[in-house]
Amino acid sequence: MHVPSVALGRLLAERALGGGPRPLDAPVAEGAVLILRAPSAEWQAPLEAGLRLLAAAHGEAGEHREREDAPATRGATSRADTWDDEEEDLALYARANRDNRSGRDNGPRRPPEPGSLPPLTPGRFPMPLVEAGRDIEWTDRDRLRIEAAHRQRRAVLAVAARPERRLPPEIRQLAARTIDIPGPDEALLVELAVLLDGVAAEPGTAAWTRARRRLGPLPPLPLNPDPALLDLAHREGEGGALWLRRVAALDARRRELSAATGPRLEDLHGYGEAMDWALRLAADLRAYVAGQLRWEDVDKGALLTGPPGTGKTTLARAIARSAGVAFLSASLAEWQANRDGHLGDLLRAMRADFALARRNAACVFLNDELDGIGDRRRFDGRHRNYSTQVVNSYLELLDGAIPREGVVVIGCSNDASAIDPAILRPGRLERVIEIGLPDAAGLAGILRFHLGNDLPDLDLAPLAAAAAAREATGANVMLWVRGARQRARHAGRQLELSDLEAEVGTAPDAFPPEHVWRAAAHEAGHALGFLLVDRSRSLLGEVAVARTPLERARRGLGGSTEVDFARAFPMQTSVTPRRLAKYLRALMMGRAAEAVLCGEPSAGCGGSEQSDLAVATRIATVALGAMGMGGAGGGLLWRPMAGDPDRVLAANPRLEREVALALAEADRQALRLAFRCKPALLRLAGVLRERGALGADEVREALRGADAGAPGVREARRAKARSR
Repeated sequence: MHVPSVALGRLLAERALGGGPRPLDAPVAEGAVLILRAPSAEWQAPLEAGLRLLAAAHGEAGEHREREDAPATRGATSRADTWDDEEEDLALYARANRDNRSGRDNGPRRPPEPGSLPPLTPGRFPMPLVEAGRDIEWTDRDRLRIEAAHRQRRAVLAVAARPERRLPPEIRQLAARTIDIPGPDEALLVELAVLLDGVAAEPGTAAWTRARRRLGPLPPLPLNPDPALLDLAHREGEGGALWLRRVAALDARRRELSAATGPRLEDLHGYGEAMDWALRLAADLRAYVAGQLRWEDVDKGALLTGPPGTGKTTLARAIARSAGVAFLSASLAEWQANRDGHLGDLLRAMRADFALARRNAACVFLNDELDGIGDRRRFDGRHRNYSTQVVNSYLELLDGAIPREGVVVIGCSNDASAIDPAILRPGRLERVIEIGLPDAAGLAGILRFHLGNDLPDLDLAPLAAAAAAREATGANVMLWVRGARQRARHAGRQLELSDLEAEVGTAPDAFPPEHVWRAAAHEAGHALGFLLVDRSRSLLGEVAVARTPLERARRGLGGSTEVDFARAFPMQTSVTPRRLAKYLRALMMGRAAEAVLCGEPSAGCGGSEQSDLAVATRIATVALGAMGMGGAGGGLLWRPMAGDPDRVLAANPRLEREVALALAEADRQALRLAFRCKPALLRLAGVLRERGALGADEVREALRGADAGAPGVREARRAKARSR
C-alpha cells in the first residue's frame, strides 16, 4: 500500500477521469492532452505520483489484454515492465515534494527521445506522459518531450494548481479540456480507509459495505485535509479505522495549536471598550463549549473597525485563544485567488471555508478586509451582477438555510461605511466594535508586552507619551521594539533605553500658539452654532482642542465638537427648512469664527469625508433632493439617493447648483452671526485654549461669563430667545 496521500491522489485522479475500471482508456485512445487542475499546491505532487501509478496499472492491464488478443506478440517488451515499482514511486513523490519546496529543477523525468517508442499497434497501451506544473521556466528539452509524445499519439496528463501560470503554452494550446479536481471529502477518506484494510472492492459492493461497517462510527474528519497530515497519521500495519481516528486527532491538535498562538486577551492593552466586549465573548464561548450556555445566547459575530495597525486581527485571535477554541481566517482576496477567480470559483472557495469553520466549531472565523466585499447600493457598471452575487452568497452563509452553530464570524475593516448594511444586521455581524488609536497608558502596556523581560524596571511613561504624540499603533510599537533590539544586537550589548529612544523618539513640543488659537476659534464657533439650533440646547457634548501632539493623538483630531445628531433630528418629520438651515449654519460656524477671530478661514472645514463641508454637503443633498426641502430651483422632484453624494450631484447638475446655493447661504448666515457674537466667541475660544476641553455646561458658563454689556453677547442672547 502506498502512502495515503499518493493513494488518495490516485483515487482523486480516477474520480476526475470518470471512474470505472479503466478511466484512462478514453484519453489514451484519443491521444488527448488533458490538464488536471489540483485543488491546491500541496496536492500537486500526490496527484502527479497517483497518476503515474494509475497509468502503470492501466499499462499492465493493457499489455495483458494484448497478450490475450495477439499471441504472436508475446515476446514483445512491455512498456509497463519498464515502469517504476512501488518504492521508486514513493521516492518520486518525496523528490517532487522536495523540489516544490526548494524551487529546484532536477531535470526531466525519463525524457523519451523522438522515435524511441515502438510504432503503435492495435491493442498496445502507449504510456501517457505525466507532467507537473512547476514554478521554474520550462526548458527546450521539456518542450521537446511534450511534442514527441504528442506526435507519437501518447496522451499527455498535466497536473498543476495554477495551470495558467505553471504550465508551458504547448500544453495549454494542445489541451482538449481542463478538468477541475475537487479536494478530498469524507467519502474519499472512507474509501481510502477501506483500502488500508486490504479490501480492493468498488464502493457499493457487498464486500465494500462489509468493510465499511468494520470501520465503525466515523470521527469528525477534516474537509480537504493537507496531504502531509494524512501521511503523518499512517502507521504500517494499522487498519483504516485507526488511521481515520488519528487523522481526526491530528486535525484537532492542529486546530488547537492554531488557536494557541499569539497573546491572550489578558496580555493585550490599549483596546478600550473593545476589550470589554472581547472578554465577555470569550467567557460566553467557554460556557457554550462546556454546555452551560445556549448558542442563542452567544454573539454570532461582530465587525472590528478602525485605523490600520490597531490590532484588529490580534484581538480576534486572542479571543479564540482565551476562549480555548479554534481560530480560522479567510479573506475576499484569498477567495478570489482560488483558481481563475471566476464567480463560481470564488463562491466555491467561500462555501468551502465556511464549511471548514462549521466542522471546526466551536471556533472564531476571521474575515479580514471585509470592506472588499462591498455595498450593493454602490455597485455599478458591468461588474455589478458579479459583486451583488458575492454579497448575496456571503449573506446566505452568515445567516442562511445551513446553520453555523458554534462559529463566531468576526470581520475586520478599516472602513465600516463601505460594508453592506445587511451584513451588519442581528444574527450576522451584529455588533460594530470601534478600535481607535491607543492612548499613552495603552501604549505603555503594549511596550511592556513586546519588551518582555527586557528592561523590567524602566519607566515607560515618557516613551509611551512620545509614541502617543506620534499617533502610534500597536504595529508601530512592535516595529520599534524590534528595531531597538536590532540596534543593541549589532552593537554587541544588551538592550538599553537609548535604543528605544532612537526608534520611538521624544515627545514633540506643543503646537504653535497661532495653531492652537485657530483650532479654539473654530470649535468655539461650532459650540455657539449648535447651542442655537433649538430651544433645548441639549445637542452639544464635549468641545475640545488639541494643544500638543499628545492631546491630538488622544482625541484623533486637532479639535472636535460632539453633537447628538439623533437628538437633532429624532424623526424624519423633524427635518424642516428652518431647522435644516440652523444645522447647516452650525456646521459652517467653524469656518466663520476663523474668519472673524483670525482674519481669514483655513482649509480645516473641508478635506476629509468627516469634515464640516462634507457633512453639510451630504445633509443638504439628501434634504433638497429627496425630502422635499428644495426651493424654487429644485421644486419637489424626488431623486434616488443611493450611492455617494458626489455621484448623485454629478448626475444632477440642477441639484448640485441648489446644494451649492444652500451651503453659500448657510455660510453667509454663519458669518453674520459670528460678527454679531464676536465678544462671546473671543471669551469661549480663550477658555477653550486654556483648558483644552469643555463640557456643554462649561461652554454655557463661559458664555455667561462674558461681558454682559457687550453688544455681541446681547445679540447672542436675543438670538437664543428668538430660537425658542
